[in-house]
Amino acid sequence: MRVGIVGLGNLGAAVANLVAGNGHEVIGWEYTAAVVDEINRQHTNARFLPDVVMHQNLTATTDLAAVFQNSEVTFIAVPSVFIQRTLQPLRGQIAPEIVLVNMAKGIDGATGLTSFQTLSGMFPVNPRIMLCQ
Repeated sequence: MRVGIVGLGNLGAAVANLVAGNGHEVIGWEYTAAVVDEINRQHTNARFLPDVVMHQNLTATTDLAAVFQNSEVTFIAVPSVFIQRTLQPLRGQIAPEIVLVNMAKGIDGATGLTSFQTLSGMFPVNPRIMLCQ
């Protein structure tokens, strides 16, 4: 199975590494190019997971659209305040069969919405799984 992860911070990187270690091809998006480069070249993520070796099945990218290409499941692991800003460019472009797994926590202070509500509004045709709120 091909899995996407949006956000390779502490939680996203840990889940990406676990899923990759379970034999799945994982592609993760991260805003910071230096983190992407380190994951791809050194298989480490010292900024968010020091002393952890990242699995070979995990690749990182700064190209958000690439995460959703051929992914069956995509984990959303950015803080709730960044969901709309991060995913807005892909609104209406994500295949309806891709399952979105919400790992974001918190409430967007600008909208008052939970991360699940934000994702539901942005991607109404995609199945969603509420994992963390």
